[in-house]
Amino acid sequence: MFVDTGPGDLYGCVTEFDNFAADDAGPRWVSLSAMLADLADSLETGSTFDEYWKPKVVDG
Repeated sequence: MFVDTGPGDLYGCVTEFDNFAADDAGPRWVSLSAMLADLADSLETGSTFDEYWKPKVVDG
């Protein structure tokens, strides 16, 4: 993940990067605070975060 700090409409968005698809899918979140809000919601509700990650409690 990276935060786009270049000038323009996408300034501040969070985008996924890997060696194969780069950022072809576009931004995942419009801002870092939006990503953290989704993460907090996932932790509070047990719902999936970023399509892949599901929080769980281990050993209480």
